[in-house]
Amino acid sequence: MNIRPVISLFALIASCLFTSAQPYFGNGIKIGETTTDSIIVWLRLTDLAEPKWDGLPWLGVEDRDFEVGELGEKQFPAGAILSEMAGSLSGIAGEVRLSWSPEGGAGALRQTGWLSVDSRRDFTRQVTLEGLASNQSYALKIESRSLDGKKGQSILGSFKTSLGPTQSDPFRFVISTCQSWKTRDKGTAGLQIYDEMLALDPSFFVHLGDIVYYDKRSAGGDVDARTPELARFHWNRWYGTTDVVKFHQQVPSFFIKDDHDTVTNDASPGRREGDLTWERGLSIFREQAPMSELTYRTRRWSKDLQFWVVEGRDFRSPNNMPDGPEKSIWGAEQKAWFKREVLASDAPFKILFSPTPVVGPDRNNKKDNHSNKNWTHEGDEIRKFCAENNIIVISGDRHWQYHSIDDGTGVHEFSSGATSAAHAGGFSLDLRTDEHQYLAVVGGFLSGEIISDSDARRLTLRHHAVDGSVNYEYTFADSN
Repeated sequence: MNIRPVISLFALIASCLFTSAQPYFGNGIKIGETTTDSIIVWLRLTDLAEPKWDGLPWLGVEDRDFEVGELGEKQFPAGAILSEMAGSLSGIAGEVRLSWSPEGGAGALRQTGWLSVDSRRDFTRQVTLEGLASNQSYALKIESRSLDGKKGQSILGSFKTSLGPTQSDPFRFVISTCQSWKTRDKGTAGLQIYDEMLALDPSFFVHLGDIVYYDKRSAGGDVDARTPELARFHWNRWYGTTDVVKFHQQVPSFFIKDDHDTVTNDASPGRREGDLTWERGLSIFREQAPMSELTYRTRRWSKDLQFWVVEGRDFRSPNNMPDGPEKSIWGAEQKAWFKREVLASDAPFKILFSPTPVVGPDRNNKKDNHSNKNWTHEGDEIRKFCAENNIIVISGDRHWQYHSIDDGTGVHEFSSGATSAAHAGGFSLDLRTDEHQYLAVVGGFLSGEIISDSDARRLTLRHHAVDGSVNYEYTFADSN
């Protein structure tokens, strides 16, 4: 009896059963943490080219129908699982390879080997590219394949390294905060501001937090993230929208988390919602944002600018702790680092990027930031230090745009406002004070531009509406 055909048949059946699916980059890539000679590339392998926008609709649930211990099942149709729901994008194991080369033929092509991607970090991987040239544009290609070698999707990106501390060319940067799923304004494309920010050709982008909002729910669209799986769902859905994907494939980013990216509103250590713990929220953020393990860091960007990205959730004292020298949002180690790095800097323009206000003024009912009365001791300390060292503050968290100057110290603070018009609110022009140089309860973003010539260096900060038009601008000058 010739058994070879039988063996061949079994081999064919086995190959069909165990062949991996073709992988895609449904979340695109995120380029982050740019320096003069390195960047971090974030990627995720998925089983579809885009989220399942036509999946099963989420059920609306009123706040009063939810108990803390419930995990979100009430928002699923009967018998449904997460991969069937609208906006879901499942990860898939596989391998990736990155290739990059300077644009304009200024250097040779470089390439990684094939790198594994698996379920341990939601099928994401972060790859650091080193040995780059400063102020250099690079072309980037990322390939994928299944575990059994089947070719998957390839995507193209680009990036530019930062200017070195002796280099002085004009450049722009952009800032946003507070992007809620239910108030997006371009459907599955995401948010209008991403195209408007991209049109400015920025050198980098800073997201000041409240990126995904774990604690929002609404009929037909949003879901309360009370499990790690649902927290990841929020990230995967947002970063599968077309305009957001396009933006992050071209613009290096620096991400800061805030309370809604951790567990829930006004979150502090020890908070828990269902199966989503404080610690798990922190780890998911590091998994989904392209960054190193340190959530606070500084970058020198050209001869003209140095900025500090600070962490406002990892080290904070409880909000209800009595005010005094021991109560801190930043923690002793981060605060000492910040002061030390600022004093060592000779940059003419210094910017503190903070996830929450330092100056404000804020609403009287808020209790989780340095502009609030219950954080007066550390707030006064930081404002005094910023004034003594000519630091400009750019803050997130607020759903309105403003430029204010602190009465006591003269510190300038700018806030970009929420990312869509529908998300603007929470304040009123009736609450305007003498500290406000500009106040508008509108959505939009903030941009910065540095220009240096023979006479002076100038930093101009502009508040933009959702459509990119300029609502307000202010210029700082420093003589050469």
